Amino acid sequence: MSTLSIISDIAQWFFITSLKATIVIALIMMLRLVLGDRLPAKWQHALWFLLIVRLVLPINMPTPFSLFNLTDKVPYRPAPPAHLNIEYSSTPIEKPAAVSFNIRKQNPAVDNAVVVQSYSLSVMEIAGLVWLLGLASLLLYAAVLNLVTWLRFRGARPIEDSRLSTILKSSQKKLGVKKNIRLFQIEVTTSPFWFGQFRPRIYFPSALVESLSDKDLEHIFLHELAHFKRKDIFVSMMQTLLQAAHWFNPLIWYSFSRMRNDRETACDEMVLNALGQNRSEAYGLTLISLLRYANRNGLMPVTVGLADTQEDIRHRIDRIANFSIKSKWWEVLMFVLVLVISLLALTSATESASISGEITFQDGAQPDTIYVGLYDYNWRDDFFGGGGEPHALLKLTNTSSYTFNVEPGLYTVVTWGFGYENAHYKVFIENDQTDLEINFALPRTGLPESISHIALIGDYCGWDRNRAAQLTFTDGMWRTEAPDSMHIGQKYKFFVWEKGISDFQDFLIDPSKKPMYRYAPTGKPKQVSLNWGTFDHIYQGEKEFIIDPTKFEHPIKKAAITTQGWELADQFHQLYEDKYMLVLEMVEPLNNPETRHNLDIPAHYYRMRAKWDSLEAEYDPYFKDIFLENKLYLAQLFSPIRPQSRIIFNPEATQYDLKDFFESKAFHQYFTELLSFVKQLDLDSYFYEGDFVYNLCAEIPLYLHKWPDLAQEYDITYDECRAMLDDFVYHARNPHTREAVMYNMHSRLSDLDSTAAAEKYRTLLLKEFPDGFYAQALQRELNHFSWERVSPVPAHDFIVTTIDDQELRLHNFRGRFVFIDFWGTWCKPCTREIENIVTMSQLINNDKLQIIGLVKDEEKPLKKFLEQQKLPYPNALVDEDLLKQWEVQSFPTSFLINPDGHIIAKNIRGPKMGLEIGKEIAKWEF
Repeated sequence: MSTLSIISDIAQWFFITSLKATIVIALIMMLRLVLGDRLPAKWQHALWFLLIVRLVLPINMPTPFSLFNLTDKVPYRPAPPAHLNIEYSSTPIEKPAAVSFNIRKQNPAVDNAVVVQSYSLSVMEIAGLVWLLGLASLLLYAAVLNLVTWLRFRGARPIEDSRLSTILKSSQKKLGVKKNIRLFQIEVTTSPFWFGQFRPRIYFPSALVESLSDKDLEHIFLHELAHFKRKDIFVSMMQTLLQAAHWFNPLIWYSFSRMRNDRETACDEMVLNALGQNRSEAYGLTLISLLRYANRNGLMPVTVGLADTQEDIRHRIDRIANFSIKSKWWEVLMFVLVLVISLLALTSATESASISGEITFQDGAQPDTIYVGLYDYNWRDDFFGGGGEPHALLKLTNTSSYTFNVEPGLYTVVTWGFGYENAHYKVFIENDQTDLEINFALPRTGLPESISHIALIGDYCGWDRNRAAQLTFTDGMWRTEAPDSMHIGQKYKFFVWEKGISDFQDFLIDPSKKPMYRYAPTGKPKQVSLNWGTFDHIYQGEKEFIIDPTKFEHPIKKAAITTQGWELADQFHQLYEDKYMLVLEMVEPLNNPETRHNLDIPAHYYRMRAKWDSLEAEYDPYFKDIFLENKLYLAQLFSPIRPQSRIIFNPEATQYDLKDFFESKAFHQYFTELLSFVKQLDLDSYFYEGDFVYNLCAEIPLYLHKWPDLAQEYDITYDECRAMLDDFVYHARNPHTREAVMYNMHSRLSDLDSTAAAEKYRTLLLKEFPDGFYAQALQRELNHFSWERVSPVPAHDFIVTTIDDQELRLHNFRGRFVFIDFWGTWCKPCTREIENIVTMSQLINNDKLQIIGLVKDEEKPLKKFLEQQKLPYPNALVDEDLLKQWEVQSFPTSFLINPDGHIIAKNIRGPKMGLEIGKEIAKWEF
């Protein structure tokens, strides 16, 4: 972050804190007005400490009692951003000016141009500079004033007078002050004053030393000792610093002035409590005698005196004249009042809202049980299915109304009941929006009209469709016996085939009877799958599953959903539906083997960018951060320079090759645009899902590492990228964003071999979000084992030459299991997986398992890697023809071949691979 940005952020915090402090001031003044002089002086002064706490409190403490809950809640509506348009032409372009980075906190409108040619100060930056100038001026003035005072009196002569020493010691005994106090005489006309807390001194003007009586001296000593005992110098120093920091707020200046007056009155009260009520008149006369010496300067924190302005002393004398010792009940009352004011004014508004609504049914009937679940939204649910564990779950039996009290964030509300379709609705809850009402009208459940067959798969068959239990249609029912390996608590799917269409719908059940919810992406506008909540009658004990089609004879319909309470709720929900379809279109070419190898990446990037821009124009600018992150996601997947960027991974690339790449027009266009997106990232946004991490933590630093001149040219370094990400980790407004960034930082730094740095984020993630989506995903990764069982198919034979010049043919290993690993030294996930493969080689004898590494790489880096790692199995370089023959599209890719030469599993990964493959080998009769 730039220095100006930091200054403006700090100034903004002081502006907001100062505004909140006015509430405390109003409450204190109101209380003083009601109680008047009945309020004990020490409590009058103590009340002002609530103001000091409010001014220095660094964090917000949300409570339902806070007065800030009563403020108007108006949703923030930023100005529409200017679209970032770049013309791509064949003409040369000039190198861009330096791009400065600033994670915004106030959502300013973005620059109209991608490349900033000149820098202009924002309103907040100007305000920050003005605030800093005022702060520095007042602090300098206070420092000079106190320095002058210290220089002026440092030559004061100690008073060696037995009379004064005796009175001082007697006074110390009355107040219980044991510190050694020294007396000094000064040649100026002023009231006596105290100086220093660690080396305390009382300064007397020479004109007063002989003229005051013993009682007057005792009164003066007791008053100054009261200042010492109450540590008023420290409080005065705090007041000076806060007054300088909030110099722009006249209410704070006035309040601190009143606090200084109350400080003197509180000291008077302490003195009178020590002297007794019968000495109040004499003490008041001492003050009157010092009127001609009255003086005060609020910015002199290192001194506290006895006499202030004449008007203030008159008020103090009135209090002294009416002094009486208060009962203990006043102490109890004031403690309660301070506690109440603290709850009202020192806490912040609760960051919560509510989602409520009514569940109705389109045919007028109603099931016995209705479920309403609130799930933390995650875009991965749209693609991979599954809502995970619900954030909150309601089981409605005697009512159809529901209410969720939620913190700000992104959620999906889901409802279902037996015999009715599921319905879901994506919502965004922010602290300053009104409560949201979502009403669902659910239709009856329907099945495809023409079912050809149904299969049941699950954990028992490793989710292999070829081993699925087929249901048979008898007596109007689809039924099957439960496989022997089926157990309560496992999860299963029914795959239903309609004529000519496979995987039309999948039904998720859970024999543990725990409500679950799952998406079923279809490539068309998404439908939500049915689950055990809808089909709970089909599970018949432990031995049989039955589906009665007559129960679901209604055609499939959509639920009717209505909302109230937030004008953009429906637009937000529709935006995520449209976004899902656009992301699906964006990634489809990568998922399709037929288009992947021939994809024109730059053309696809520009085409999809145009679609994102077009979609953004249709929606309220309130959602612009959604589009910003998805454009960064698009840049991550389809960098227009990706076809040429492979050169930076090539160890044989020369400086000339790199220079040609990094100084090309295509690179400058792309990198400039990428930085312009990153510049707009906003810590306060609730819409980020954390996928911008790749660009900040991996892509940009990679380019900076390969071509250091970029750091100076674009004014951005790797450390600045990391600092920006740490801002999101520690300060982002949305906890879901923080969690996602921690997870992605761990993954990306692991890819970059920054193990120690990655460990920091792993520890933080598991500590702060132990039950979060990403923390659970990370835990699964740490103990992960996965493989894809496939129908046995013959493995393609091949002959390769190992790196040790040995010929190796797959066919020669018949009679043994063979594990083939396609990998590369440039692939970090590949090299991490090698540790698991080596462990497997130590667990299983090579007479039963042969491991072969097939490497897509250059010879030089492979030899270097093998010399360092000394892998206990042969490795050979492969060409494109072999990769295409085995349909290898990503790295690492692995295959398990049985002794008959058939592939039985692929993509085997995780630390348990040796154990699981060992079990598979144990089943084989050699």
